[in-house]
Amino acid sequence: MFGSQALDTAIGLVLLLFILATATSSILELINRLARTRAKNLQAALGSLLGGNGNGGADAKTALAALQRTSVYAAATDSSDGKAPAYLSAKSFADAVLELASDAGSSPDAVLPGQLRDRLQALLQESSNDILELRAGLERWFDEAMGRLSDSYKRQATLWLGALGFVLAVVVNAATPDVVARLWTAPVTREAVVSAAQNVGQTGNAALLRDVAGITNTLTEVSIPVGWMGVTPDGFGWWGGHVLGWALTAVLVMVGAPFWFELLERLITFKSGGSGGQPARADQDPAAATPRVLARDQNPAYIASALRVVGAAGAPGSSGTPGEVEVSVPESELLTNIKRAIARGAPAAAPAPSSSSSASSASP
Repeated sequence: MFGSQALDTAIGLVLLLFILATATSSILELINRLARTRAKNLQAALGSLLGGNGNGGADAKTALAALQRTSVYAAATDSSDGKAPAYLSAKSFADAVLELASDAGSSPDAVLPGQLRDRLQALLQESSNDILELRAGLERWFDEAMGRLSDSYKRQATLWLGALGFVLAVVVNAATPDVVARLWTAPVTREAVVSAAQNVGQTGNAALLRDVAGITNTLTEVSIPVGWMGVTPDGFGWWGGHVLGWALTAVLVMVGAPFWFELLERLITFKSGGSGGQPARADQDPAAATPRVLARDQNPAYIASALRVVGAAGAPGSSGTPGEVEVSVPESELLTNIKRAIARGAPAAAPAPSSSSSASSASP
């Protein structure tokens, strides 16, 4: 009896936290969409990535403006109804950077942003004039920057979820200790909440909360004992206890709706006596054939055409030793333009003495 009572109370509390977390996530997503937070963060990250943070942000703005003039970025803007895009793939970023560098190399007056020029110069040396390797390096550079941006956004979003969770907990009067006490002492309410939780586990979280404004109605429908109806605040002790309870609810909401939904499913499965769990996917089962096929297919066919083996006596015009494998990729016009753009922005080096002048100085 005691175990069933505790389990049912836990199911009711987890259901409450799942609904509140889903509501706060929906509200935060709506705020970010209206404020275009993701688009602004992406623009700031691209400007800093290409131009750095020098000159009070002026270099970043100049670099971002240059990237926005490329046809790739313009296409991304058109797909966002003329607004700054909120998302950009690594491939699109690499295409835009290569277009920017090629245009700068073909125009005598254009100069690449300093940080971009340095990165391209390093990637050219690493890729040995292989345009595919150069693209892959740019894509990795972009992914690393977006990873840092994503981590920063998640930290900010977590804090916002806590603040919104506290406000929502006050609005619906969902103090965690108070809800637990009501569920513990009301068998009929516990039974109704558990029945509603089982329906939630079957239908999933998408159909539970369609309208953010209807959060109170949703809590009422699943019989969770919250709300201000019939509640009369009584003195400082009541307010102090409830403020702490609302704060505890906000902290728990910060964990996120996916966590509470998964925990809710586990508790319901445990209550029903099921084993739970799902069989492993084919690509996650080391004993299956799928992982081996995927590993085999990761050997691109272009490697065979890009690699050649030096003959026993050495290939004509090759610096390799007999039997050595070399990469033989012709330098394209794109690489030529990129090198011109890099050289144009780099500091001027002292001219090397010509062979004719060296020979004349050596003759008596």
